[in-house]
Amino acid sequence: MGQAAFFMRPKDGGRCAECSGPLSSSPRPRRPRRYCSPTCRKARELCLRRMQTELRVLKRRLALLLMPDTLHLKTLSGRTHVQQIAEVQRALAATQSQLAEKG
Repeated sequence: MGQAAFFMRPKDGGRCAECSGPLSSSPRPRRPRRYCSPTCRKARELCLRRMQTELRVLKRRLALLLMPDTLHLKTLSGRTHVQQIAEVQRALAATQSQLAEKG
């Protein structure tokens, strides 16, 4: 990505990345704004941090499920080991796609 592309106006017509509210233009030439307020910026940061934490937890859970010692375990609801792995893999894929969308 070249420097000229970095300083271009956003393609969404000057809308906040979090709440889609209008962005005010700045009188000085600098990087274009992405958020309408510090509140929206903090909300997006919190959302990204929460999704990254969820991603780490799901990866750890999957690693534990793939350990040889856990192959015989069932949950209290009676789900088999294969069902648990499939559930975690689906959640992991969904979280990764959401993170790519938001990031």
